[in-house]
Amino acid sequence: VEDLRTFSHLDNVKHTQVKVSELINSTVHLVQTQYNSIEIETQFDYSPLITCIPSKLSQVFMNIIVNACQSIEIRKQLEKDLKGIVSIKAAQDDNRLVLTFADNGCGMKEETLHRIFEPFFTTKVVGTGTGLGMAISFGIIEEHGGSIEVESAVDQGTKIIINLMNRVLNSTNT
Repeated sequence: VEDLRTFSHLDNVKHTQVKVSELINSTVHLVQTQYNSIEIETQFDYSPLITCIPSKLSQVFMNIIVNACQSIEIRKQLEKDLKGIVSIKAAQDDNRLVLTFADNGCGMKEETLHRIFEPFFTTKVVGTGTGLGMAISFGIIEEHGGSIEVESAVDQGTKIIINLMNRVLNSTNT
């Protein structure tokens, strides 16, 4: 219930300090209820307090993790014995927080990769996706002073890397 409460405050646009690991763990718990056959691993080598709009970052994490799980489900249709894994890591690079979301799903073709942040672009069947998730996520990360990159290979999976700069980070770390 607390995880849903955190996620549902999308209209609350106040900047506040939160631990990034808590935001990610909360989102993972919500996603696991729908994708319980997929293993979602987390590794937080760096989990500072960050000044952000928590509900917006949670929305980004939700978009990325759900897309990863859907990609794995697509690949599982062809490879029945595939063990689906989403790996989420948080690390420090200089004064930046680097979040990496990696999956072993179906991956993307080069054309798709170039259009991933384009509003209304989707590879999903009509009625299952709006094509707004990654475009909105891109905007939210930019709004937080960060950047987002994507690497992908067909039948190997996708890696999404989010960099949040030091002006967003608080020096507290545990």
